[in-house]
Amino acid sequence: MTRKYLLSNLVLAATLWMLASTPLYCQWIWRMTGIDFLALLNNQCGIGEGKSTLVSWISCAFVAISAALLIRGFNQPARWRRLLVFVLCVPIFIAPSLWMERGRDDSISRDISRISIDTPRKIDFSGMFGKKGYLNRPIASFDDFFLAVTDHWERNRSEYEEIGAMGGAETLKASFFMNVVSNLWSLGDSSSPSVAGCVRQNRNTGTAGIPDENVSIGLYLRSEIGCCTDYSQMMSYLLQRSGIRSRFVSIPGHVFNEAFVDGAWKTFDPTINVLYHAQWSRIAEDSDLTSVRITVFPLRSSEPDSGDYRAEAGRLRIQMIVLASRAYKLVSGACSYMEDDLPAFFGTPRKAGGQPPSPSAPKGI
Repeated sequence: MTRKYLLSNLVLAATLWMLASTPLYCQWIWRMTGIDFLALLNNQCGIGEGKSTLVSWISCAFVAISAALLIRGFNQPARWRRLLVFVLCVPIFIAPSLWMERGRDDSISRDISRISIDTPRKIDFSGMFGKKGYLNRPIASFDDFFLAVTDHWERNRSEYEEIGAMGGAETLKASFFMNVVSNLWSLGDSSSPSVAGCVRQNRNTGTAGIPDENVSIGLYLRSEIGCCTDYSQMMSYLLQRSGIRSRFVSIPGHVFNEAFVDGAWKTFDPTINVLYHAQWSRIAEDSDLTSVRITVFPLRSSEPDSGDYRAEAGRLRIQMIVLASRAYKLVSGACSYMEDDLPAFFGTPRKAGGQPPSPSAPKGI
């Protein structure tokens, strides 16, 4: 009876320690290869409050199970030996939760301290960047759309400048464009994340999608659904049309933009409406980068009380900020730069005044 009780406790302890160490194993693999296996469960390999609390509850449950087994056989011979086994096993059951709590303090606190998050001063973002605020003229082409957005920028520039320092005039203008693009659509389909949710392929247009020859600016402006490809392409068009050098940044499952503004590359993600005041490759690779400044703007898709709410948008925003908070090791192909080659239906972006935009910056850093 004592041997069976000891074996039961060893099985419980081994199970508990295996569960507790899984995030650490995944974290080690992530730092070595850039692959986060817990991302398959919409999670992160770091040790946060959720994992720490879960292990604490499991520890308590295993102590309760061990105590129940002890009480059940308390009338059997050698009860004091089993009591000794229970007393010795309790610290083994408690230790994983203490270990994870220490790991959480060492990892999360250090990583989060790397980022500095700015929130813009309060202005009426929904009024300024809602479609009705600037689409008060006929829009027959992407060029017409750019002219409408530029006119909207000129009329609202002084008010927009009240949000606070962005680092320069070009950064301010590019962030204005990002807010315009971010408010064009909601991210993905509202009924199911598994349903296609891009401008050209959604529940309204059909899963087959719309061919290039049938795409117009009207389709983009009428749509209420967009994906990161739509956001990044429209952002790229506005930047190029303004003569601002830009490029696409691609990571697994997501694409966004970088723009060369005020003498430096900065990262703009219109899908989640976040500005990173550095280029993405440096944020991702440079573990010696001790400060990452991020400006988080209001996000249309993350307002729970609106019909535009998408849970995926908030999850993606948090995931990207977490990635920025810790320098993760990139594997080959995990992050790539692409020239801003837009589909033909956008037309050839040109500077205001009819001049072609400045040449794109070379690929890479």
